[in-house]
Amino acid sequence: MAPSLPSHALEDHVVVAAPKKSQGNQTPQPRLPALLHLCALESLHRTGSSRDAAIDQAVTVACVSQRLKALERELGQVLVIRSKTDARRFAFTREGRDLAVFLHGWLQELYQNIPEGAHIARRTRRVRTRGSAADL
Repeated sequence: MAPSLPSHALEDHVVVAAPKKSQGNQTPQPRLPALLHLCALESLHRTGSSRDAAIDQAVTVACVSQRLKALERELGQVLVIRSKTDARRFAFTREGRDLAVFLHGWLQELYQNIPEGAHIARRTRRVRTRGSAADL
């Protein structure tokens, strides 16, 4: 069972904004991906496990993203991370640590269900270029 995330004193650590209705074609400001990455790194550094470090980053980010959405629903607010500094601050708050503990437990459960020697596919982006910079 995953630990529940406490909902206290977030205002001291991250920028918290009330949910806004989208105006026309404008979309809400996306969360800084660094927050997800730093929370995942915090969890992996705690364990020191090289096996955990091999997990597909896309799966890890998706898991953390789900926990953040649950925290936002609990608070009734949208967490807006405007800088890497805000993301680092969150990673070391009680909420960020609880998120890392949850993530570590989730990774352990995931690995228990993977057969020995199984390959974990990594998603990569292919960048195609047309010509070289000298052609511009």
